[in-house]
Parts: sequence; C-alpha cells; structure tokens
Amino acid sequence: IAKHVPQVVVSAVPSNHGRWRRGKDALGSPKDDFGLENLVAVADACALNPDAFGHVSFVVPDTWQESVAFDIHGTIVGVVHGHQSNRPDGIPLWGAKQTHGGQPVADADILLTGHFHHLRVQATGYNSQAKRSKWWFQAPTLDNGSDWYRLRGGDDSDPGLLVFTGTSEGWSDLEVL
Repeated sequence: IAKHVPQVVVSAVPSNHGRWRRGKDALGSPKDDFGLENLVAVADACALNPDAFGHVSFVVPDTWQESVAFDIHGTIVGVVHGHQSNRPDGIPLWGAKQTHGGQPVADADILLTGHFHHLRVQATGYNSQAKRSKWWFQAPTLDNGSDWYRLRGGDDSDPGLLVFTGTSEGWSDLEVL
C-alpha cells in the first residue's frame, strides 16, 4: 500500500488476546501487549528505509490507554479493540461515554473495532461541528475462522480486510476485501 498512497497511518491497540497476563489477570500496563510489540517491530524495520517508508506513520496508545485517535484530513479516527464491551450492541454507548471521560476516542468521527469478528457499519451519533454523522466500523476477522468463536457462539465469520479512504471530504470507498 505504501507505494501507492501518499500518506499511510498504521495503528494498533491492546487487546484481550495479546495482553500480558497470568491466567485471566492482566499484568503490567495496557501497553504490555504482544500485538503492540509486533507493530513496534514493523515500525523499527520501516525506519531503516525512510526513502520507501518515510510517509508511513505508526500510532499506538499511551502506556495506560487502550484506545487511540488520530486525524486524517480533518476526520478523527478512533481505534479500540472492542473487548471493552461484552456485546457488539454495547459499543455505540461505550463510544458515547468516552466523551464524558475525555478519553482518546472522545472526538472520533469514526470508531474502529475488531473484537466481534463480523463486519458492521453503523451511524452512531452526530458531530455538530463537522455537520456529519459519526460512524462505527466493526472490522471483520482477518483469520480464516476460529474454532473457539464457533464453538462458543455457534456462529462463524468470513475473513476480510476493511479498507476505506480518508480525504478532506470525509471517508469514502468503503470496501471489504
């Protein structure tokens, strides 16, 4: 992608999958996460070749945060894994409450999650300053199925990659590949 796009933002957040833990107890800070460590390794490798990857930025949450937000041409994109809610239907309310707590995703026009395996795109509120809807994009799973997920819930999901373009006009070109 980096060869074809003038600006690339790569982000990762802690999850319930890669968190450093003993049994079910989380240890350390949210940043003590193997998924985040993988992204740091990729960022370090890209830094070795700034001619090819100088336009690629990497965004991760602060040490004690589980979410992050960044600006893409005036659209605030918030990222959180999604395990903060037990059910997908709880994510819009969780996102709305982030405003009152002044959390990183408080001003997000787009909230990205991945925990729930199935693609979902839903308007979840309104940004009165930008005069446009706020959106929740629940990304599909990247893997080709999860026995744990299928056995626990009796359901499975098709793998996919959620892709959209951010411009000064907002977001567009939503695709699941």
